[in-house]
Amino acid sequence: MFIIFCMLSTEDQKVILVLMHHTRDGSYSTAGTEWSGVYRNIILDVHVLFHESVPGLLTCPKNNMAVDDMLAELNRYSYIGWRRSLLRICVGLAITYLLYSKFISPQLNYGPKAPVHQAPTATGPNP
Repeated sequence: MFIIFCMLSTEDQKVILVLMHHTRDGSYSTAGTEWSGVYRNIILDVHVLFHESVPGLLTCPKNNMAVDDMLAELNRYSYIGWRRSLLRICVGLAITYLLYSKFISPQLNYGPKAPVHQAPTATGPNP
């Protein structure tokens, strides 16, 4: 579970909310609240799937659609605004992933770990 606090300077700022789901399942269900219908400044909410065993986001139709939706929404704004918004999204995703990998992922228990076997060393007379 994530708890992310994001301070906005005014309520008039438009927000694209990216909800990140930790899973290995590319068909994971993200059905739930549409936050863009709850808060007027959230103009788009998208769900992305990720797992630390895969670099970046999972390769799946849900993530492709999320990226396409974000790009389509960003294209509605000026070129300069689009670049600034995309940069904020990339920085936000990077910070979230780094926080996850540093603080949350090490605490997850994926079951007992298999013992590490070392190759036997050759023993013989010392030269």
